[in-house]
Amino acid sequence: MTLTTEPIVSVRTFQSGSLLYLESSAGADVARVGMETAWGGSIVEVSLNGENFVNAHDAGREVQLAQFDGDGTPWNPTQGGDIYNHGSPILAQTVTGDSIYVKTQGLNFSPEPFGGGPAQPILQDTYAEMTLTAVADHAFTFKLHMKVTHFGTDLHTNNFQDFPAVYCNLEDGKLVIYENTLPWTNGALTFSTLTDLGGHAPRIYTPEHWFALVNEHDIGLSVFEPASAFYFSGVRVPGDPGPTGFGANYFDPMAMFTFSPNSILEGDAYLIAGDYKHARQVIYNLHNHIAVSDIMTPL
Repeated sequence: MTLTTEPIVSVRTFQSGSLLYLESSAGADVARVGMETAWGGSIVEVSLNGENFVNAHDAGREVQLAQFDGDGTPWNPTQGGDIYNHGSPILAQTVTGDSIYVKTQGLNFSPEPFGGGPAQPILQDTYAEMTLTAVADHAFTFKLHMKVTHFGTDLHTNNFQDFPAVYCNLEDGKLVIYENTLPWTNGALTFSTLTDLGGHAPRIYTPEHWFALVNEHDIGLSVFEPASAFYFSGVRVPGDPGPTGFGANYFDPMAMFTFSPNSILEGDAYLIAGDYKHARQVIYNLHNHIAVSDIMTPL
């Protein structure tokens, strides 16, 4: 793979079965993102040269949007679908030559508290929208515009939201972050692994608002969410490796939000496939050139 921050050469979209793809090429290298319409348009693939870094074992994994209530209620609209792999329905989709847009109404991840069950999924009162485009100035980089609309009349108090949740393969388990107190100075990075599921998942200070989950060759998925909180969190799920294996690494920008009646949470994330060193170069350039709005409620 060529380590490059050069502009992409070509972009195309295409559909294969229920999957919508956005693909960009630079030199001999090809990166692409795949969105599964059977699971609400959640992102089941971010790949480079055919190597997919996203774990899509079930409808609760992927790169996707999900909402939570701070009062501990089981309200949990999930873009991909519910625990029984019923997919959240796509309400609208638009595919152009260089972008993909999807809109879905999320199912509650656990249907039982709302009168559902294994054969009865429960729709919830949020719309989740994603617009995916390739970043023209940087190879292997995709912009994900996210919007969650709560159209209900009730209140769901302050909590961390999956905006987005990110599940990578078990073998892409080296976590790369900057966690010191002088961000944007090319300071030394920290390398670690996540705590196993069932253990205490600490909040990790990430003042540059990005992380990478990579394999032993330092290749994987980097995620930059410029408007996120200064803390991320995640766990390692033991199990079988691979994009459909039970094993995975889950990491999440900690986006704090209160869903009051008719409220909207809207912002951007950037998905970068490949070497984390290239990804950091891209992220620094994005940081210097994009405007960021404060979209979070106070923590």
